[in-house]
Amino acid sequence: MKFVFLFLVGGGMAALWAQAPAPSSAPAAEVSIQGVEIKTEAAPGGGKPWAKILVQFSTRPDWSDGLMLSAKALFDKGAERSVLRGEVLYANVAKGSHLGSLYVSPGMIERYGEPVAVQVTALLGEDPAPVVFMSKPKGNVETNWPVKYNVRKGLLPIYQTPWVATESGKYPDFLVR
Repeated sequence: MKFVFLFLVGGGMAALWAQAPAPSSAPAAEVSIQGVEIKTEAAPGGGKPWAKILVQFSTRPDWSDGLMLSAKALFDKGAERSVLRGEVLYANVAKGSHLGSLYVSPGMIERYGEPVAVQVTALLGEDPAPVVFMSKPKGNVETNWPVKYNVRKGLLPIYQTPWVATESGKYPDFLVR
């Protein structure tokens, strides 16, 4: 839709043409993230508590392979802060809502403290536009934390945890790389 605006300039008339933006023809995202939750609980069989990073997401295609959830988590141990990263790759993901997960071992919690914020990136196949979701942080957290601190590997997929035998059916099929 075009608009014409007429106005007087120095005794004469001038016209200003404006083009309304065309409706976006970009396709809707193939994957979206609805929320992230951090839970702490003991592993099956007892022991020290682990942290679970649970990601609620949905997919649009009837079936998806190669869906990667990549996360960074900010850990707070008093005056020290650290960022741990990890990823999980899913296959056979049916259209609809799903739950993804990454885990933090008791030893990592003891060493780095409690997770206070999470950034999750979802990437489906070769999609050039990943979806990024930031959890609501616990306490006073800088907005630039994902790039402020050194990042090290430490978030684990379910197949590297005691939950692999008891909770695998809650999540899409995972691929081991």
